[in-house]
Amino acid sequence: MSQESLQQARALLDEMKEQARNGTMIPFRVPGQIDAIIALLESAAAPEAAPPAAPASDVDPATLIQKSQEELSQFISVAVHEMRIPLTSIRGYSDMLAKGVLGELNPQQMQFMDTVRSNVLRMDRLIADFNDIAKIRAGRLHLEPKMDMPKNILLGAEKATRPLAEEKQIALTFVVPDGLPLLNVDSGRVTQALRNLIENAIAYSPEGSAVTVTASDDGGRFRVAVEDHGVGMTAEDQAHLGEPFWRSEHEVVRSVKGHGLGYAVAKGLIEAQGGGMFYQTVFEQGSTFGFWLPGLK
Repeated sequence: MSQESLQQARALLDEMKEQARNGTMIPFRVPGQIDAIIALLESAAAPEAAPPAAPASDVDPATLIQKSQEELSQFISVAVHEMRIPLTSIRGYSDMLAKGVLGELNPQQMQFMDTVRSNVLRMDRLIADFNDIAKIRAGRLHLEPKMDMPKNILLGAEKATRPLAEEKQIALTFVVPDGLPLLNVDSGRVTQALRNLIENAIAYSPEGSAVTVTASDDGGRFRVAVEDHGVGMTAEDQAHLGEPFWRSEHEVVRSVKGHGLGYAVAKGLIEAQGGGMFYQTVFEQGSTFGFWLPGLK
């Protein structure tokens, strides 16, 4: 185990705590800071080729790593809560201003308010994804499974993504046959995972193209695939698939606002419920991303 990595992780965590205490924390830097700490903790936990025997008086490195992970998890919960408080206030006041509570806004003022509200929503989504990925990686994700029909999940995902598809003039089609297996899952989390895949497909597809969501019964399992005709992925990009905060250097990908969390969160949510992910992709021709979940027996 790497004592150096562990010491670096603790130092970064202490630095973030101090930033939170004195009010110098910069919200958009937090995901990168947390990911650096997690990477160091994972490095510290990795076995070395020939680890030296620690003196009996030393504290077990595994105990220190666990303690650091618990501190990080607690810090993330506090940080997310503290960041959401001002965002909620900004969103509330901007909504009131946009509705003309303090007087009618002129077109330019309304445009500015729309920009403020859009960025608040983006930051709130980032914080939610950031919180989810931290819980997934720490093994502390809370799920509330219950019996549900796949059609309800698909309808929820369609409702959430249809406006985005229309805005980009994407033909979004859902193919939902009868006889899909019943599920015992946290439906909200599955809907979230599917929404992330659909949003990625829309975001990285050209205007006027099509995205097709196909559900099926795969030998008693619920299977859903999201097919697009977008940018696709190179073999090098595929090697990074699922890494939080990683994004391709392709110009199309970089032209889309994002933080590299959508697929990573979806993967964590599905695997936490006994399912699995799959994909097929051809660079500059399109991709199919999807997942399967065990049916209720």
